Amino acid sequence: MLFTEPLEKVITNPPIRDVRARNAFYPSSASVRVMDPQTGRPKSIGGCLRRQYYEITGVNPTNHSDAAGELKKEMGGVIQELMEEKLKAAGLWMASEKSIWIPKYKISGRLDTWCWDPESMKPGKTKTPIAIEFKSTGRFGEPGLINPSKGKLMPKEDHVCQVIPYLDFFSQWPEMFHGQPMRVIIFAIGRDSLNWKEHMVFLAGKGHYGMDLKDDKRYAVVRNEAGTFQLKYITVAGVYSRYMQVAEHLRQGKVPERDYALQYDNELILKMAEKEMISKTDRGKVASAVKRDPEGREPWLKKGDWQCGWCPFKDKCWHGIDHQAKPVISQDLPQQGKSAPIPITEPKGSL
Repeated sequence: MLFTEPLEKVITNPPIRDVRARNAFYPSSASVRVMDPQTGRPKSIGGCLRRQYYEITGVNPTNHSDAAGELKKEMGGVIQELMEEKLKAAGLWMASEKSIWIPKYKISGRLDTWCWDPESMKPGKTKTPIAIEFKSTGRFGEPGLINPSKGKLMPKEDHVCQVIPYLDFFSQWPEMFHGQPMRVIIFAIGRDSLNWKEHMVFLAGKGHYGMDLKDDKRYAVVRNEAGTFQLKYITVAGVYSRYMQVAEHLRQGKVPERDYALQYDNELILKMAEKEMISKTDRGKVASAVKRDPEGREPWLKKGDWQCGWCPFKDKCWHGIDHQAKPVISQDLPQQGKSAPIPITEPKGSL
């Protein structure tokens, strides 16, 4: 083939890889730690603390995606650009890539898109902004996210965690939203089918921007065509406390514990089979393995968290020596200028 080899080479081995230490956290790494009612074990939702530690300290990744995997990542940006053009044509687009900076927790982020709420543009209404985060997925990620599955339709929990810092940050300007809460639409779209679903996320509960975390009782609420769902386990305090844990590990130069497993232990595998958390085929494999190896000398089922399987630091984390870095984040967090809210004005120029 004439073009396959050079294309794969440039896609998987770009001339410049941006691997460097940084001094801020990103909303894309947001997470919470909760108790799983089915397994009775604590579990993480969202970004792994150890991966954040490696990224912030500038550790070189040990694992890279193939050409198809890299292109899938880039497709998210392509889809966003396409949908923004359509939003402009509909007269709804306001702005793109609006940055935020939360100095207290050193969080730096950019919301994909700001639009006018179509409902607020009707006669007699006050035009109100609403934010959109575009999330693309493959066909195996569509059930329950884009296509209702067993009566369930919900955004991915890690995506809900990722919008919490934005919801909190912009809540300090309630006048922007004219009596509405700050809202983010998680716009889930399939890369293969190009079908999509909207999931609105906002905060409920007592609290406000900048308050002490122990007093902040706000949590995520999701609203979509299937109904309104209170995700009381995804809280503002829970998300920020996880960033603070990483900061403490950085100050000490100590690698955090893993949040996920490359291979589940047999106790968990057996519990997942009993609770029907795995497929009928896998449950049959577990039953056969237990009979064959009742002492559990080998894993009863080859299964672990996808977060480990696709992690760019998989070999470093599971087969290498822990990286002991020098502290990166100081005790005194930098007080950079606070980002201004988005302007509540008509976008100028042609749409």
